[in-house]
Amino acid sequence: MSPSHPLPPTPTPRGLVAAQAIFAGPIDTGVRAVTARVAGAGNEVIALRLGSLLVYIEDREALDALGGVLRRADALADRVFGPPEDAFTALARREDHFIARHGRLPAVQSR
Repeated sequence: MSPSHPLPPTPTPRGLVAAQAIFAGPIDTGVRAVTARVAGAGNEVIALRLGSLLVYIEDREALDALGGVLRRADALADRVFGPPEDAFTALARREDHFIARHGRLPAVQSR
């Protein structure tokens, strides 16, 4: 186990899985039902996309576990990150962070 992976892989019914992802600022997200018509009978899942990380939820027990850990993380948010910012303050903080890393403001994206 390397220092960059402090937790050992967790045994699962399908083998050993270890993943690490770091999220900051706004990220693209998505949720989809992958039905039997697409995945085949018995292979239905809920697919989550968090940035470039894909998570496939295979049953309600796994969904409940994920929901529980996210609720516990949310309960820690004020203590770890401080109180929520208003939209203007949050944008200014993200722009300052971007300027510090890249020496310029982010490019404006048109839609």
